[in-house]
Amino acid sequence: MPSARQLKRQWIAQWSSMLQYRGNLFMWLFAEAMSPLVAGMVWYAVVAHAKTGVASQDILTYYVMLIVLNNLVTTADGYFFAQEIMDGTLAQALVRPFPVLEKYVVRTLTEKSFYLLLSVPIITILLIVFPHVLSPTIVQPAHLFLFIPSAILAMSLYFILDVVMGSFAFWVEDANEIRRFKFLFESVASGLLIPFILLPPWAKTFFAALPFRYMLSAPLEILLGQVPFTQALQLLGIQVVWIGVLSGCLTVLWYRGVKRYVVPGQ
Repeated sequence: MPSARQLKRQWIAQWSSMLQYRGNLFMWLFAEAMSPLVAGMVWYAVVAHAKTGVASQDILTYYVMLIVLNNLVTTADGYFFAQEIMDGTLAQALVRPFPVLEKYVVRTLTEKSFYLLLSVPIITILLIVFPHVLSPTIVQPAHLFLFIPSAILAMSLYFILDVVMGSFAFWVEDANEIRRFKFLFESVASGLLIPFILLPPWAKTFFAALPFRYMLSAPLEILLGQVPFTQALQLLGIQVVWIGVLSGCLTVLWYRGVKRYVVPGQ
Protein backbone atom coordinates (compact mmCIF):
# COMPACT_ATOMS: atom_id res chain seq x y z
CA MET A 1 0.00 0.00 0.00
CA PRO A 2 1.34 3.48 -0.85
CA SER A 3 2.05 5.88 1.97
CA ALA A 4 0.14 9.12 2.56
CA ARG A 5 3.10 11.09 1.20
CA GLN A 6 3.16 9.02 -1.98
CA LEU A 7 -0.58 9.47 -2.44
CA LYS A 8 -0.24 13.23 -1.98
CA ARG A 9 2.57 13.46 -4.52
CA GLN A 10 0.66 11.36 -7.02
CA TRP A 11 -2.48 13.47 -6.48
CA ILE A 12 -0.54 16.71 -7.10
CA ALA A 13 1.11 15.23 -10.18
CA GLN A 14 -2.25 14.18 -11.61
CA TRP A 15 -3.76 17.61 -10.91
CA SER A 16 -0.83 19.29 -12.67
CA SER A 17 -1.13 17.00 -15.67
CA MET A 18 -4.89 17.50 -15.89
CA LEU A 19 -4.65 21.29 -15.72
CA GLN A 20 -1.87 21.26 -18.30
CA TYR A 21 -4.16 19.46 -20.75
CA ARG A 22 -7.43 21.04 -19.61
CA GLY A 23 -8.47 21.67 -23.21
CA ASN A 24 -8.47 17.94 -23.86
CA LEU A 25 -10.44 17.39 -20.68
CA PHE A 26 -13.17 19.85 -21.69
CA MET A 27 -13.38 18.25 -25.13
CA TRP A 28 -13.71 14.84 -23.49
CA LEU A 29 -16.51 16.08 -21.21
CA PHE A 30 -18.30 17.63 -24.18
CA ALA A 31 -18.00 14.44 -26.23
CA GLU A 32 -19.33 12.32 -23.36
CA ALA A 33 -22.34 14.64 -23.07
CA MET A 34 -23.36 14.35 -26.72
CA SER A 35 -24.88 10.84 -26.69
CA PRO A 36 -27.21 11.41 -23.72
CA LEU A 37 -28.05 14.90 -25.04
CA VAL A 38 -29.24 13.54 -28.39
CA ALA A 39 -31.01 10.58 -26.77
CA GLY A 40 -32.69 12.93 -24.31
CA MET A 41 -34.12 15.11 -27.09
CA VAL A 42 -35.48 12.04 -28.87
CA TRP A 43 -37.14 10.50 -25.82
CA TYR A 44 -38.48 13.87 -24.63
CA ALA A 45 -40.30 14.20 -27.95
CA VAL A 46 -41.53 10.61 -27.76
CA VAL A 47 -43.05 10.83 -24.26
CA ALA A 48 -44.57 14.23 -25.07
CA HIS A 49 -46.64 12.71 -27.90
CA ALA A 50 -47.11 9.09 -26.79
CA LYS A 51 -48.73 7.36 -23.83
CA THR A 52 -45.67 5.90 -22.15
CA GLY A 53 -46.76 6.46 -18.56
CA VAL A 54 -43.71 8.66 -17.96
CA ALA A 55 -43.90 12.44 -17.63
CA SER A 56 -41.84 14.52 -20.05
CA GLN A 57 -40.42 16.44 -17.05
CA ASP A 58 -39.06 13.18 -15.64
CA ILE A 59 -37.38 12.37 -18.98
CA LEU A 60 -35.85 15.83 -19.10
CA THR A 61 -34.60 15.49 -15.54
CA TYR A 62 -33.33 11.98 -16.24
CA TYR A 63 -31.14 13.10 -19.12
CA VAL A 64 -29.90 16.30 -17.48
CA MET A 65 -28.74 14.26 -14.51
CA LEU A 66 -27.50 11.51 -16.83
CA ILE A 67 -25.13 13.95 -18.54
CA VAL A 68 -23.70 14.83 -15.13
CA LEU A 69 -23.53 11.24 -13.90
CA ASN A 70 -22.15 9.90 -17.17
CA ASN A 71 -19.18 12.26 -17.03
CA LEU A 72 -18.71 11.48 -13.36
CA VAL A 73 -18.80 7.71 -13.82
CA THR A 74 -17.14 6.98 -17.15
CA THR A 75 -13.39 6.66 -17.44
CA ALA A 76 -10.79 5.74 -20.05
CA ASP A 77 -8.36 4.20 -17.57
CA GLY A 78 -8.85 0.76 -19.09
CA TYR A 79 -7.67 2.14 -22.42
CA PHE A 80 -4.53 3.71 -20.93
CA PHE A 81 -3.85 0.56 -18.92
CA ALA A 82 -4.06 -1.58 -22.06
CA GLN A 83 -1.77 0.84 -23.89
CA GLU A 84 0.83 0.63 -21.12
CA ILE A 85 0.79 -3.15 -21.36
CA MET A 86 1.06 -3.23 -25.14
CA ASP A 87 3.76 -0.58 -25.62
CA GLY A 88 5.96 -1.83 -22.77
CA THR A 89 5.74 1.19 -20.45
CA LEU A 90 4.16 -1.04 -17.81
CA ALA A 91 7.60 -2.58 -17.25
CA GLN A 92 8.90 0.82 -16.11
CA ALA A 93 5.86 1.37 -13.88
CA LEU A 94 6.35 -1.99 -12.18
CA VAL A 95 9.75 -0.99 -10.80
CA ARG A 96 8.56 2.35 -9.46
CA PRO A 97 7.58 2.71 -5.80
CA PHE A 98 3.96 3.71 -6.50
CA PRO A 99 1.72 0.70 -7.35
CA VAL A 100 0.37 0.62 -10.90
CA LEU A 101 -3.32 0.05 -10.18
CA GLU A 102 -3.37 2.60 -7.37
CA LYS A 103 -1.97 5.15 -9.81
CA TYR A 104 -5.08 4.74 -11.94
CA VAL A 105 -7.31 5.04 -8.88
CA VAL A 106 -5.72 8.37 -7.97
CA ARG A 107 -5.93 9.49 -11.59
CA THR A 108 -9.66 8.85 -11.89
CA LEU A 109 -10.42 10.37 -8.47
CA THR A 110 -8.53 13.53 -9.46
CA GLU A 111 -10.42 13.76 -12.72
CA LYS A 112 -13.81 13.21 -11.07
CA SER A 113 -13.17 15.72 -8.30
CA PHE A 114 -12.37 18.33 -10.95
CA TYR A 115 -15.59 17.52 -12.76
CA LEU A 116 -17.60 17.82 -9.55
CA LEU A 117 -16.22 21.33 -9.07
CA LEU A 118 -17.73 22.17 -12.46
CA SER A 119 -21.02 20.29 -12.39
CA VAL A 120 -22.34 20.92 -8.87
CA PRO A 121 -22.51 24.74 -9.27
CA ILE A 122 -24.16 24.35 -12.69
CA ILE A 123 -26.88 22.04 -11.37
CA THR A 124 -27.41 24.28 -8.34
CA ILE A 125 -27.85 27.36 -10.53
CA LEU A 126 -30.21 25.43 -12.82
CA LEU A 127 -32.39 24.42 -9.87
CA ILE A 128 -32.48 27.99 -8.54
CA VAL A 129 -33.09 29.80 -11.84
CA PHE A 130 -35.39 27.19 -13.44
CA PRO A 131 -37.03 25.41 -10.48
CA HIS A 132 -39.95 24.07 -12.55
CA VAL A 133 -37.87 22.56 -15.33
CA LEU A 134 -36.48 19.62 -13.36
CA SER A 135 -38.49 17.14 -11.32
CA PRO A 136 -38.65 18.04 -7.60
CA THR A 137 -37.91 14.41 -6.70
CA ILE A 138 -34.17 14.97 -7.17
CA VAL A 139 -33.98 17.27 -4.14
CA GLN A 140 -35.89 15.01 -1.76
CA PRO A 141 -33.56 14.05 1.13
CA ALA A 142 -34.58 10.37 1.06
CA HIS A 143 -33.63 10.10 -2.61
CA LEU A 144 -30.37 12.02 -2.22
CA PHE A 145 -29.46 9.92 0.82
CA LEU A 146 -29.37 6.77 -1.31
CA PHE A 147 -28.34 8.38 -4.59
CA ILE A 148 -24.96 9.62 -3.33
CA PRO A 149 -23.63 6.19 -2.24
CA SER A 150 -25.14 4.62 -5.35
CA ALA A 151 -23.31 7.12 -7.56
CA ILE A 152 -20.03 6.40 -5.75
CA LEU A 153 -20.57 2.66 -6.19
CA ALA A 154 -21.43 3.19 -9.86
CA MET A 155 -18.17 5.07 -10.40
CA SER A 156 -16.22 2.29 -8.67
CA LEU A 157 -17.99 -0.39 -10.68
CA TYR A 158 -17.33 1.32 -14.01
CA PHE A 159 -13.67 1.88 -13.16
CA ILE A 160 -13.05 -1.72 -12.13
CA LEU A 161 -14.85 -3.18 -15.15
CA ASP A 162 -12.96 -0.88 -17.52
CA VAL A 163 -9.60 -1.87 -16.03
CA VAL A 164 -10.64 -5.54 -16.21
CA MET A 165 -11.27 -5.05 -19.94
CA GLY A 166 -7.90 -3.33 -20.31
CA SER A 167 -6.09 -6.13 -18.48
CA PHE A 168 -6.91 -8.52 -21.33
CA ALA A 169 -4.01 -6.82 -23.12
CA PHE A 170 -1.76 -9.22 -21.20
CA TRP A 171 -3.10 -11.97 -23.49
CA VAL A 172 -4.49 -10.32 -26.65
CA GLU A 173 -3.32 -7.39 -28.76
CA ASP A 174 -6.82 -6.08 -29.50
CA ALA A 175 -7.88 -5.53 -25.88
CA ASN A 176 -9.21 -2.08 -26.75
CA GLU A 177 -11.48 -3.67 -29.35
CA ILE A 178 -12.99 -5.65 -26.47
CA ARG A 179 -13.55 -2.36 -24.65
CA ARG A 180 -15.29 -0.91 -27.71
CA PHE A 181 -17.61 -3.90 -27.86
CA LYS A 182 -18.31 -3.41 -24.17
CA PHE A 183 -19.17 0.23 -24.81
CA LEU A 184 -21.68 -0.65 -27.53
CA PHE A 185 -23.47 -3.09 -25.24
CA GLU A 186 -23.21 -0.71 -22.30
CA SER A 187 -24.87 2.13 -24.25
CA VAL A 188 -28.14 0.21 -24.35
CA ALA A 189 -27.96 -1.80 -21.14
CA SER A 190 -26.92 1.08 -18.86
CA GLY A 191 -29.80 3.39 -19.70
CA LEU A 192 -27.63 5.78 -21.72
CA LEU A 193 -29.60 5.57 -24.95
CA ILE A 194 -32.89 4.15 -23.61
CA PRO A 195 -34.15 4.82 -20.06
CA PHE A 196 -34.49 1.56 -18.17
CA ILE A 197 -38.09 2.41 -17.24
CA LEU A 198 -39.07 2.49 -20.95
CA LEU A 199 -37.61 -0.92 -21.79
CA PRO A 200 -39.94 -3.88 -22.40
CA PRO A 201 -40.22 -6.37 -19.49
CA TRP A 202 -38.04 -9.03 -21.12
CA ALA A 203 -35.23 -6.50 -21.67
CA LYS A 204 -35.47 -5.27 -18.07
CA THR A 205 -35.11 -8.85 -16.82
CA PHE A 206 -32.12 -9.53 -19.08
CA PHE A 207 -30.26 -6.28 -18.38
CA ALA A 208 -30.91 -6.53 -14.64
CA ALA A 209 -28.65 -9.60 -14.61
CA LEU A 210 -25.72 -7.64 -16.10
CA PRO A 211 -23.50 -5.04 -14.41
CA PHE A 212 -24.25 -2.23 -16.87
CA ARG A 213 -27.57 -1.15 -15.34
CA TYR A 214 -25.83 -0.46 -12.04
CA MET A 215 -23.32 1.95 -13.60
CA LEU A 216 -25.79 4.64 -14.70
CA SER A 217 -29.45 3.69 -14.57
CA ALA A 218 -29.63 2.45 -10.98
CA PRO A 219 -28.48 5.72 -9.31
CA LEU A 220 -30.87 7.72 -11.49
CA GLU A 221 -33.78 5.38 -10.77
CA ILE A 222 -33.13 6.02 -7.08
CA LEU A 223 -32.79 9.78 -7.54
CA LEU A 224 -36.03 10.07 -9.51
CA GLY A 225 -37.95 7.84 -7.12
CA GLN A 226 -38.69 5.25 -9.81
CA VAL A 227 -38.05 2.42 -7.34
CA PRO A 228 -39.35 2.04 -3.77
CA PHE A 229 -37.00 2.26 -0.80
CA THR A 230 -36.58 -1.50 -0.37
CA GLN A 231 -35.77 -1.97 -4.05
CA ALA A 232 -33.34 0.95 -3.89
CA LEU A 233 -31.48 -0.86 -1.11
CA GLN A 234 -31.43 -3.98 -3.29
CA LEU A 235 -29.87 -1.98 -6.12
CA LEU A 236 -27.15 -0.78 -3.75
CA GLY A 237 -26.54 -4.35 -2.62
CA ILE A 238 -26.24 -5.58 -6.21
CA GLN A 239 -23.74 -2.81 -6.95
CA VAL A 240 -21.62 -3.97 -4.00
CA VAL A 241 -21.81 -7.59 -5.19
CA TRP A 242 -20.71 -6.69 -8.71
CA ILE A 243 -17.82 -4.62 -7.35
CA GLY A 244 -16.71 -7.60 -5.27
CA VAL A 245 -16.96 -10.03 -8.18
CA LEU A 246 -15.11 -7.79 -10.63
CA SER A 247 -12.46 -6.87 -8.04
CA GLY A 248 -11.76 -10.57 -7.63
CA CYS A 249 -11.51 -10.97 -11.40
CA LEU A 250 -9.14 -8.00 -11.64
CA THR A 251 -6.91 -9.40 -8.89
CA VAL A 252 -6.62 -12.75 -10.68
CA LEU A 253 -6.03 -11.16 -14.09
CA TRP A 254 -3.41 -8.77 -12.68
CA TYR A 255 -1.28 -11.36 -10.89
CA ARG A 256 -1.48 -13.91 -13.69
CA GLY A 257 -0.85 -11.24 -16.30
CA VAL A 258 2.22 -9.80 -14.58
CA LYS A 259 3.72 -13.28 -14.21
CA ARG A 260 3.55 -13.89 -17.95
CA TYR A 261 4.20 -10.31 -19.06
CA VAL A 262 6.91 -9.87 -21.65
CA VAL A 263 7.89 -6.41 -22.85
CA PRO A 264 7.04 -6.10 -26.55
CA GLY A 265 10.12 -6.30 -28.75
CA GLN A 266 12.17 -8.32 -26.28
